[in-house]
Amino acid sequence: TFSFAYRAVNNERFDLSNDGRVITADVSGLRLGGLSLPHAMAPGYELQRIDVHSPSEHTLRGKHLPLEVQLVHAPPTEYPGNQIVTVSLLFNSTMPPQREQVWPGLLQAQSAGLRGRLDRFGDVTGAGAGVDSDASATLQGGVAADGSYYPPSTWDLGFDPTLQVLVQQEPPVFASNTPVDAQSWDLANWFRGGTFSMYKGSETLPPCTERVVWLVRREPLMASNAQIGAMFHRLGLTSLGAGNYRTVMPLNQRPVEVWQGKPREPPLPPQPPSGAAAVARDAITVAKVAQEYARALD
Repeated sequence: TFSFAYRAVNNERFDLSNDGRVITADVSGLRLGGLSLPHAMAPGYELQRIDVHSPSEHTLRGKHLPLEVQLVHAPPTEYPGNQIVTVSLLFNSTMPPQREQVWPGLLQAQSAGLRGRLDRFGDVTGAGAGVDSDASATLQGGVAADGSYYPPSTWDLGFDPTLQVLVQQEPPVFASNTPVDAQSWDLANWFRGGTFSMYKGSETLPPCTERVVWLVRREPLMASNAQIGAMFHRLGLTSLGAGNYRTVMPLNQRPVEVWQGKPREPPLPPQPPSGAAAVARDAITVAKVAQEYARALD
């Protein structure tokens, strides 16, 4: 058993970025919460970023799902070591988008090699890309005739309100950022009622360092076709149809345990210094100055 605690977010902003390998959200400054693991190197691991892969990097019964969201956690800086904890959440829908597999294992290439492939094949922004050329017309949420993006509908079958925050705005094209306004966002929704396969392995992005405790939710989460399609098609365009998943690696006799998550009290949001706190700090400063002045007189 592990414990999780994430605070509900209202009216907070972060950026989604696309570096050609992954669409990611840096949430390290928001203090959203995190995890506590039994017998871990640190007492807690705080959420640092959210990575999106499509198709999924993990498989269920040997099959990839159309979307995987990874919550990457790190320990406080005062603790030694570089171990991280990543929670993987696999998503499906009633009629998920599909494409023929191209270049499986694209993410195993070094960045230079990937950049070379992208240069060779030209535009990867989604504006005129040759691979998956109809995707810009079906970038659900949707792209209107004038090129503007409209978000997935809350009325769609399987709609996931937590995932919606990541696709409310058009997912970023290669080498760009998209600002996200998080409203009524509760990541704990993705943990409730789930069991998780725990194993120790490596990061999936180069250099694939062996330092990760993986917690992979065993029950797929449902989302709408449009929500999954928005990320699936954007990442397909960025990767020239390959998708941004790493080829499944051999287990190599690593033990796999089944864990259950238990909710605990979420953290408080970051608080700016109050007026009273500022006055108290000023009073302490004045007292110290007066004390030093009195000593000088003696």
